[in-house]
Amino acid sequence: MSRSVQNVQSPRLVTSDKYHPSDLDNFLPWAFTEMGVEAKPVIITRIEQSPDRSFNSSRSKSIKSKEIQTPGLVTPITKSQSKSYQSLEALEDYIKITCIYNSNSQLVKIKFCKNKKIPKCVLKLLTIALPYHTQLTAIHVNGGLSPDLILELRQIVALSNITEVALDNTMLEDAAVYILLEDNLNLKHLSLARCTLNDDMVKALASKLIYPLPASKKLCILNLSTNRITDIGAKCIGNALRTNRQLACLNLSGNMIGDEGAETILNSLKKFALTADELRDMKMRRLQYLKQEHQFKNNRVDEMGKKSIVSKKKVTKPAPTVPLKKGKISDIYKDAEGTSPTDNITIDSCKVYIKDMFGPVEDPFRSEHIVLEHGVTYCLGNNSLCYLNLAYNDVNYFTVEKLCAVLREQTTLNRQPKGLINVCIEGNNIPSCEELKEIDLIIQSNLNTVTKVSLAKKKMSGKLSVR
Repeated sequence: MSRSVQNVQSPRLVTSDKYHPSDLDNFLPWAFTEMGVEAKPVIITRIEQSPDRSFNSSRSKSIKSKEIQTPGLVTPITKSQSKSYQSLEALEDYIKITCIYNSNSQLVKIKFCKNKKIPKCVLKLLTIALPYHTQLTAIHVNGGLSPDLILELRQIVALSNITEVALDNTMLEDAAVYILLEDNLNLKHLSLARCTLNDDMVKALASKLIYPLPASKKLCILNLSTNRITDIGAKCIGNALRTNRQLACLNLSGNMIGDEGAETILNSLKKFALTADELRDMKMRRLQYLKQEHQFKNNRVDEMGKKSIVSKKKVTKPAPTVPLKKGKISDIYKDAEGTSPTDNITIDSCKVYIKDMFGPVEDPFRSEHIVLEHGVTYCLGNNSLCYLNLAYNDVNYFTVEKLCAVLREQTTLNRQPKGLINVCIEGNNIPSCEELKEIDLIIQSNLNTVTKVSLAKKKMSGKLSVR
């Protein structure tokens, strides 16, 4: 569902008819000079995705693209310079931006391509243009974003329909990146590879992924590869995974995580005992849900009851009087509990409405996910995380043994979703062992099962479309 975007205008900039924010390729270079900032030419590279013509003839969907070099209005580019991306990247004094449009010429992605430094005013200009580009869903920044501009980036995400942010190769040491997972933001994909993240920054990020915070219900993909994360940061992520049931892909490759940190992550994926705090929070959430449901039901019954009374008053002709036998009035006007037929309709309609409105209880520790053994409450574990990458860290045989136990347990429980279906642990100091072979067999079996299910769904949808 698209989010309404605020119309934000800068007091320093008056848009012209010729260069309107809806035409971002020409608007950005023009507005950049109009704002009177330090002169750095802006180059927009336009990529247009052509519609897939082979959809009906082939199963593979290839997307054709064409590149249109838009040198802008500041400094012209020679013919030899505009031949390729490499030539643009060589122009260090330029601000290089790639705009990707779909087949309907709607802007869907913006990429900042290897800039030395991105001026703050460029992000402000993007904020002005947002109301005219409601299909924009992704922004990639490959270097050049200083830590103090994270707040500006957050505003862009908050005022748009962006669900994917990638800040790879951006030096974000001590930056408040956690604000990208706060409140009203709808990020589903966050990539922070090679961003010099430390344990404190990861701890702040992980704290936003704990249920029931907003990001715990939205973020699906998190890439933290090639940073400075140790066991301390990994433990914070593992603790968040105890309650998070939305994150599906987690990439922690190329860090400094050892067996201790990996164990905390893997322990969240198998059966674990609830702590006293988790038990208290679970009961509080359940009580709050029941109170809201009860209050909503009462309000709905009152509302529908008033409508029923109003409709009765609108009837002008009284119903004909029918002589009744003694003792039969209750059989006609009331049910066994003394409720009139109209009341029955009201209550039944209310129950259906509440079921549609509230749906099932969405809680990581709901009844079907917990078991009671010897007086201890256990959760069956996180089965939503399906991809885990721990390659090129400091784990050894202990982690392999733990991972194998997790996969065995998830296979035995056979829940939906299945749990881990893809794991990467290469590049670690791991000896050859039987557990590695077993892990490969289980992963391959899980992948085959998922593939078969997806193919079956495609065949079924194909049959339905033919009908």
